[in-house]
Amino acid sequence: MKKIILTIIILALVIFFWPKYNGSGGSAVDAKNTQCQCIGIQKDWVAIGSWKSTCYGIPIDCQTTYGTRDHLTTISEIKNTKPTTGNFIVEGYVVKIYTCPSCPPGAQCKPCMKNNIIISTNNNLLETYDLSDNELILFINDLEGLELGKKYEFSINILDYKSTLENINDIKIAGWNPIE
Repeated sequence: MKKIILTIIILALVIFFWPKYNGSGGSAVDAKNTQCQCIGIQKDWVAIGSWKSTCYGIPIDCQTTYGTRDHLTTISEIKNTKPTTGNFIVEGYVVKIYTCPSCPPGAQCKPCMKNNIIISTNNNLLETYDLSDNELILFINDLEGLELGKKYEFSINILDYKSTLENINDIKIAGWNPIE
């Protein structure tokens, strides 16, 4: 009985502390970067090939980014492939900014679309949501710092629901950087 318990404990320790690589890399086609949280010990280094982080424990909450500054995903690629989930890097001009107007206290206001921007491969400002294959609606909580007509690189997340008339799930901005 002691041997069985000892074997189970050793096996559990080996499984828990066996290195799992959770840095850049990924098994999906075009996967450019996978980041995970680690329950256990995490060491950052080049361990095997292009891996940058090793988890001695259990990797959880992994997210893969598709595309990097060297290989951006285009707006038309996203619109044409219609991914249902995933994280991508895309760039475009901000051609429309929408902020849901505030509702005065005590008033009954109609629901409105969440704060969003439209990005485009072309720097032509838009008035409507009649979009081509070169334009995307991106939802964002805080619009501060984004300017019409400027070009940005966006890290985006494809969500698992759809609230617009577009043929693609909603897209949320995870981060952005201006392009000079």
